[in-house]
Amino acid sequence: MFWFDCTIFSEARVDDEMLALSLKGKVGVSKCSLAQKAQEVWREFFGRPRDRKQGSIRGSQKRPCDTDTETAWVKKRREEVEERTKNAGLGQCEDFAQVAHEADELWTESHQKEMCFLKSKTDARLMQAIREQAVPWDGLCPETQDQYLAFMAHDYVLSRQAWSKPINSAIQKRFEAPLKFQNISLWFSQGVLDRENEAKLRKCAKDMGMMVEESFLKAHVHVVCNVQHVEHTMMWAVALAGKRVMDSEFLLTGGKRGACLKYMQATSVSRAVFVTPGFAQQHAKICEFILYFSKPVCHGSKWVYYANKAQFVSRHEAALRQKKPTSVIVFGTDQEKTADAELARVKLFVEVKNAGTIVQLDRKSSFLGLDTMESLHA
Repeated sequence: MFWFDCTIFSEARVDDEMLALSLKGKVGVSKCSLAQKAQEVWREFFGRPRDRKQGSIRGSQKRPCDTDTETAWVKKRREEVEERTKNAGLGQCEDFAQVAHEADELWTESHQKEMCFLKSKTDARLMQAIREQAVPWDGLCPETQDQYLAFMAHDYVLSRQAWSKPINSAIQKRFEAPLKFQNISLWFSQGVLDRENEAKLRKCAKDMGMMVEESFLKAHVHVVCNVQHVEHTMMWAVALAGKRVMDSEFLLTGGKRGACLKYMQATSVSRAVFVTPGFAQQHAKICEFILYFSKPVCHGSKWVYYANKAQFVSRHEAALRQKKPTSVIVFGTDQEKTADAELARVKLFVEVKNAGTIVQLDRKSSFLGLDTMESLHA
């Protein structure tokens, strides 16, 4: 009994194989002899197959190869190298001293400059990695540690020299004209109103192109006594909306003294927001700010507030599938993070103590008065 795997053949091939097996059983010849008999029958009825050596309709000549291509050049070059190195052996190599001497002659000053340039770049990247603690200090050799200490000492000297230089003329011209804030509203804190003359403050604000706003949530600028000691709760409103914090001295002097700091708008990044019950109970005022500067209350915000936890968890799972884990944010307490496994999985779980995720200074848009900068230099 004959058997073969018919799953790998087409239907016509299976029929041929079955016919061949049946004939082999009846005639008692091998498969090779049976194939020869089939060839003879084919020639008898259909004649000889065509001669492939004869030319085709397109002609027998091959299309000439283009020798100007990169492939042709590489092939020719490889053949030349193989031809020259075919009979070469270790015994035919030149003296290593002679080869080294010839290499020194070919090494020019430009090669040396390039090598020094690449080495300086590599060393600078290594020093930066050590400074950012990307490379563990204990894993460095003593030579590299000494190199890093020398680098930091040199960097300190350069920083002192930069601060000792006179103020750039472009910065000087920037403060020659009065500083203007167009279509911006400002709000005075109670401490500023108690210390300064309100009429004078309003006049200076008008001269700088600003109008007074009674609600600090709607105001673009908050005027305080000291920009370094702003109330913690107020800083949340400043950071969420991307406001400015200005001291009264900066306002009264038209920007010549004092400071005006600009903060990044946290709600400018698209995120789904959820506030836990514990956070809302312990920090009611901050929770009020979060809701005020999120949708649907604030139409210009890119934060969408989710009151339903199940919907927020579903949104978080969708963000993980899209590989956007930072597109969702939770405001909660440490106890809730420990107790709730679903919320603990959220990458941006913000507590009051780590508000640095929200409060970020925009250094490029911040101002220091000209006299203040000169006092820092001194």
